[in-house]
Amino acid sequence: MHLATVSNLLGEYQEALLYYQEAYKMLNKTDNLKEIGLLYMEMGSGYAQVQEFEKAGEYAQHAIAIFDALNMIKLRLKINIQYAVSLREQGKAKESLQILVTCIETCHQQSLEEERCLIYGEIALHHYYQHEFDQAREAVQHGLASLSIDSLLSGHLYKTKGKIEAACEDVTLALQNFEGAVTVYLEHSRHLDLATTYKEIADLYEKAGDFKKSTQYLNLMNEAYLENLRERGILLT
Repeated sequence: MHLATVSNLLGEYQEALLYYQEAYKMLNKTDNLKEIGLLYMEMGSGYAQVQEFEKAGEYAQHAIAIFDALNMIKLRLKINIQYAVSLREQGKAKESLQILVTCIETCHQQSLEEERCLIYGEIALHHYYQHEFDQAREAVQHGLASLSIDSLLSGHLYKTKGKIEAACEDVTLALQNFEGAVTVYLEHSRHLDLATTYKEIADLYEKAGDFKKSTQYLNLMNEAYLENLRERGILLT
Protein backbone atom coordinates (compact mmCIF):
# COMPACT_ATOMS: atom_id res chain seq x y z
CA MET A 1 0.00 0.00 0.00
CA HIS A 2 2.85 2.39 0.85
CA LEU A 3 4.63 1.54 -2.41
CA ALA A 4 1.42 2.28 -4.29
CA THR A 5 1.13 5.63 -2.52
CA VAL A 6 4.70 6.54 -3.49
CA SER A 7 4.07 5.50 -7.10
CA ASN A 8 0.97 7.73 -7.17
CA LEU A 9 3.00 10.68 -5.88
CA LEU A 10 5.51 10.08 -8.65
CA GLY A 11 2.75 9.95 -11.25
CA GLU A 12 3.39 6.27 -11.96
CA TYR A 13 -0.28 5.30 -11.86
CA GLN A 14 -0.08 1.96 -13.67
CA GLU A 15 2.67 0.80 -11.33
CA ALA A 16 0.59 1.94 -8.35
CA LEU A 17 -2.30 -0.23 -9.55
CA LEU A 18 0.01 -3.26 -9.65
CA TYR A 19 1.00 -2.64 -6.02
CA TYR A 20 -2.66 -2.26 -5.03
CA GLN A 21 -3.43 -5.58 -6.70
CA GLU A 22 -0.62 -7.25 -4.74
CA ALA A 23 -1.99 -5.74 -1.54
CA TYR A 24 -5.44 -7.08 -2.40
CA LYS A 25 -4.11 -10.64 -2.77
CA MET A 26 -2.87 -10.42 0.83
CA LEU A 27 -5.82 -8.57 2.38
CA ASN A 28 -8.41 -10.74 0.64
CA LYS A 29 -7.35 -13.63 2.89
CA THR A 30 -8.12 -11.64 6.05
CA ASP A 31 -11.28 -10.36 7.74
CA ASN A 32 -9.98 -6.80 8.04
CA LEU A 33 -12.92 -5.17 6.28
CA LYS A 34 -11.86 -1.58 6.92
CA GLU A 35 -8.45 -2.12 5.28
CA ILE A 36 -10.08 -3.91 2.36
CA GLY A 37 -12.54 -1.03 1.97
CA LEU A 38 -9.70 1.50 2.00
CA LEU A 39 -7.87 -0.58 -0.59
CA TYR A 40 -10.93 -0.64 -2.85
CA MET A 41 -11.19 3.13 -2.46
CA GLU A 42 -7.57 3.64 -3.46
CA MET A 43 -7.90 1.25 -6.39
CA GLY A 44 -10.94 3.18 -7.58
CA SER A 45 -8.95 6.40 -7.38
CA GLY A 46 -6.07 4.73 -9.23
CA TYR A 47 -8.28 3.63 -12.11
CA ALA A 48 -9.72 7.14 -12.28
CA GLN A 49 -6.17 8.49 -12.66
CA VAL A 50 -5.66 6.34 -15.78
CA GLN A 51 -9.10 7.33 -17.14
CA GLU A 52 -10.67 3.90 -16.63
CA PHE A 53 -13.80 5.31 -15.03
CA GLU A 54 -15.97 2.20 -15.33
CA LYS A 55 -13.47 0.19 -13.30
CA ALA A 56 -13.09 3.13 -10.92
CA GLY A 57 -16.84 3.02 -10.34
CA GLU A 58 -16.81 -0.74 -9.73
CA TYR A 59 -14.17 -0.51 -7.01
CA ALA A 60 -15.92 2.50 -5.48
CA GLN A 61 -19.13 0.44 -5.22
CA HIS A 62 -17.24 -2.36 -3.44
CA ALA A 63 -15.88 0.16 -0.95
CA ILE A 64 -19.31 1.74 -0.44
CA ALA A 65 -20.80 -1.66 0.46
CA ILE A 66 -18.09 -2.24 3.09
CA PHE A 67 -18.29 1.23 4.65
CA ASP A 68 -22.08 0.97 4.72
CA ALA A 69 -21.83 -2.35 6.57
CA LEU A 70 -19.35 -0.86 9.04
CA ASN A 71 -21.41 2.37 9.38
CA MET A 72 -18.30 4.49 8.71
CA ILE A 73 -20.06 7.70 7.72
CA LYS A 74 -17.13 9.93 6.74
CA LEU A 75 -15.44 7.24 4.66
CA ARG A 76 -18.78 6.40 3.07
CA LEU A 77 -19.20 10.05 2.08
CA LYS A 78 -15.69 10.22 0.67
CA ILE A 79 -16.12 7.12 -1.48
CA ASN A 80 -19.59 8.22 -2.61
CA ILE A 81 -18.07 11.46 -3.91
CA GLN A 82 -15.45 9.41 -5.76
CA TYR A 83 -18.18 7.20 -7.21
CA ALA A 84 -20.24 10.23 -8.29
CA VAL A 85 -17.24 11.68 -10.14
CA SER A 86 -16.63 8.36 -11.93
CA LEU A 87 -20.30 8.32 -13.02
CA ARG A 88 -20.03 11.90 -14.26
CA GLU A 89 -16.98 10.98 -16.33
CA GLN A 90 -18.98 8.12 -17.85
CA GLY A 91 -21.65 10.59 -18.95
CA LYS A 92 -24.12 9.55 -16.25
CA ALA A 93 -24.73 13.06 -14.97
CA LYS A 94 -28.20 12.46 -13.49
CA GLU A 95 -27.06 9.48 -11.38
CA SER A 96 -23.96 11.39 -10.30
CA LEU A 97 -25.98 14.38 -9.06
CA GLN A 98 -28.44 12.16 -7.19
CA ILE A 99 -25.58 10.64 -5.19
CA LEU A 100 -24.14 14.06 -4.34
CA VAL A 101 -27.54 15.38 -3.21
CA THR A 102 -27.95 12.34 -0.95
CA CYS A 103 -24.49 13.04 0.49
CA ILE A 104 -25.53 16.63 1.28
CA GLU A 105 -28.55 15.32 3.19
CA THR A 106 -26.27 13.02 5.22
CA CYS A 107 -23.97 15.94 6.04
CA HIS A 108 -26.92 17.99 7.29
CA GLN A 109 -28.11 15.11 9.46
CA GLN A 110 -24.64 14.50 10.92
CA SER A 111 -23.55 18.19 11.12
CA LEU A 112 -20.50 17.52 8.93
CA GLU A 113 -19.63 21.03 7.73
CA GLU A 114 -16.32 20.39 6.01
CA GLU A 115 -17.63 17.40 4.08
CA ARG A 116 -20.74 19.38 3.14
CA CYS A 117 -18.61 22.16 1.64
CA LEU A 118 -16.53 19.62 -0.30
CA ILE A 119 -19.67 18.07 -1.78
CA TYR A 120 -21.08 21.47 -2.75
CA GLY A 121 -17.83 21.98 -4.66
CA GLU A 122 -18.47 18.77 -6.60
CA ILE A 123 -22.08 19.81 -7.24
CA ALA A 124 -20.82 23.14 -8.57
CA LEU A 125 -18.47 21.29 -10.94
CA HIS A 126 -21.34 19.03 -12.02
CA HIS A 127 -23.44 22.06 -13.04
CA TYR A 128 -20.40 23.74 -14.62
CA TYR A 129 -19.79 20.75 -16.91
CA GLN A 130 -23.50 20.73 -17.78
CA HIS A 131 -23.29 24.48 -18.65
CA GLU A 132 -25.80 25.21 -15.87
CA PHE A 133 -23.93 28.22 -14.61
CA ASP A 134 -26.55 29.77 -12.31
CA GLN A 135 -26.89 26.48 -10.42
CA ALA A 136 -23.10 26.17 -10.32
CA ARG A 137 -22.76 29.65 -8.76
CA GLU A 138 -25.44 28.80 -6.19
CA ALA A 139 -23.60 25.63 -5.17
CA VAL A 140 -20.34 27.57 -4.76
CA GLN A 141 -22.08 30.10 -2.50
CA HIS A 142 -23.54 27.30 -0.37
CA GLY A 143 -20.05 25.83 -0.06
CA LEU A 144 -18.40 29.12 0.90
CA ALA A 145 -21.11 30.06 3.42
CA SER A 146 -19.65 28.16 6.37
CA LEU A 147 -15.94 28.19 5.46
CA SER A 148 -13.25 30.48 6.81
CA ILE A 149 -11.76 32.67 4.10
CA ASP A 150 -8.35 30.94 4.25
CA SER A 151 -9.67 27.36 4.28
CA LEU A 152 -8.12 25.18 1.56
CA LEU A 153 -11.62 24.19 0.43
CA SER A 154 -12.41 27.86 -0.13
CA GLY A 155 -9.50 27.96 -2.59
CA HIS A 156 -11.04 25.13 -4.60
CA LEU A 157 -14.42 26.87 -4.55
CA TYR A 158 -12.92 30.19 -5.69
CA LYS A 159 -11.21 28.35 -8.53
CA THR A 160 -14.46 26.73 -9.59
CA LYS A 161 -16.21 30.13 -9.44
CA GLY A 162 -13.45 31.52 -11.63
CA LYS A 163 -14.06 28.78 -14.20
CA ILE A 164 -17.78 29.53 -14.14
CA GLU A 165 -17.29 33.27 -14.72
CA ALA A 166 -14.70 32.60 -17.42
CA ALA A 167 -17.21 30.38 -19.22
CA CYS A 168 -19.72 33.26 -18.96
CA GLU A 169 -17.05 35.63 -20.37
CA ASP A 170 -16.98 37.85 -17.29
CA VAL A 171 -13.20 38.25 -17.30
CA THR A 172 -13.03 40.68 -14.37
CA LEU A 173 -15.00 38.47 -12.02
CA ALA A 174 -13.18 35.36 -13.22
CA LEU A 175 -9.81 36.95 -12.46
CA GLN A 176 -10.97 38.07 -9.01
CA ASN A 177 -11.96 34.52 -8.12
CA PHE A 178 -8.82 32.94 -9.57
CA GLU A 179 -6.69 35.40 -7.61
CA GLY A 180 -8.68 34.49 -4.49
CA ALA A 181 -7.78 30.86 -5.12
CA VAL A 182 -4.12 31.78 -5.64
CA THR A 183 -4.03 33.55 -2.25
CA VAL A 184 -5.37 30.43 -0.50
CA TYR A 185 -3.08 28.03 -2.38
CA LEU A 186 -0.02 30.14 -1.54
CA GLU A 187 -1.03 30.08 2.14
CA HIS A 188 -1.26 26.28 2.04
CA SER A 189 1.75 25.71 -0.28
CA ARG A 190 -0.44 23.89 -2.83
CA HIS A 191 1.93 24.19 -5.77
CA LEU A 192 0.10 21.88 -8.17
CA ASP A 193 -3.18 23.71 -7.58
CA LEU A 194 -1.31 26.99 -8.01
CA ALA A 195 0.09 25.85 -11.35
CA THR A 196 -3.30 24.92 -12.77
CA THR A 197 -4.83 28.17 -11.51
CA TYR A 198 -2.04 30.24 -13.05
CA LYS A 199 -2.78 28.46 -16.35
CA GLU A 200 -6.44 29.49 -16.12
CA ILE A 201 -5.37 33.12 -15.55
CA ALA A 202 -2.84 33.00 -18.40
CA ASP A 203 -5.53 31.68 -20.76
CA LEU A 204 -7.85 34.54 -19.80
CA TYR A 205 -5.20 37.18 -20.49
CA GLU A 206 -4.29 35.51 -23.78
CA LYS A 207 -7.93 35.51 -24.84
CA ALA A 208 -8.11 39.22 -23.94
CA GLY A 209 -5.03 39.92 -26.09
CA ASP A 210 -2.76 40.82 -23.16
CA PHE A 211 0.14 38.54 -24.11
CA LYS A 212 2.58 40.15 -21.68
CA LYS A 213 0.38 39.28 -18.69
CA SER A 214 -0.32 35.86 -20.14
CA THR A 215 3.41 35.14 -20.37
CA GLN A 216 3.97 36.32 -16.79
CA TYR A 217 1.41 33.84 -15.50
CA LEU A 218 2.74 31.03 -17.68
CA ASN A 219 6.13 31.64 -16.07
CA LEU A 220 4.52 31.50 -12.62
CA MET A 221 2.82 28.27 -13.68
CA ASN A 222 6.17 26.73 -14.64
CA GLU A 223 7.73 27.82 -11.34
CA ALA A 224 4.85 26.23 -9.41
CA TYR A 225 5.21 22.96 -11.35
CA LEU A 226 8.95 22.92 -10.62
CA GLU A 227 8.33 23.57 -6.93
CA ASN A 228 5.84 20.71 -6.88
CA LEU A 229 8.50 18.41 -8.35
CA ARG A 230 11.07 19.58 -5.81
CA GLU A 231 8.68 18.81 -2.96
CA ARG A 232 8.28 15.28 -4.30
CA GLY A 233 12.04 14.84 -4.56
CA ILE A 234 11.85 14.39 -8.32
CA LEU A 235 13.75 17.50 -9.36
CA LEU A 236 17.18 18.06 -7.86
CA THR A 237 18.53 21.64 -7.70
